[in-house]
Amino acid sequence: MDWTTIISAAIAAISAGGGIGIFFDRKHKKRAAELANESTVSSQWKELFERSEKKVDDQSNKIEGLYKTIGNMRSQLDGLASQKAVLTLYKCCKVNCPEREPPFGSQEKTHNKNHEQQ
Repeated sequence: MDWTTIISAAIAAISAGGGIGIFFDRKHKKRAAELANESTVSSQWKELFERSEKKVDDQSNKIEGLYKTIGNMRSQLDGLASQKAVLTLYKCCKVNCPEREPPFGSQEKTHNKNHEQQ
């Protein structure tokens, strides 16, 4: 056999079996695999982003709830401080006595007691 016959037989075998088509199709298959991989990666990033957004929303809602709680507690504290101030004004000056004497009250009681003491 001479070289021309061998080369022509090899070329015929390659073209008959689709060997040349494989070389051209290889690029398309590689690109299809890359696109599928990018699609998978994109969906995974989207899922991560949605999870992080949900986490941020949950944290924002929790912070808003805590601010509302702080506001309610401040209002309650203001009310209690006002009650304490009023009760401090009505505190009896005499300790452990049966006759309660607040630091201020009706003028009659203080006036009568002043006359009794004189």
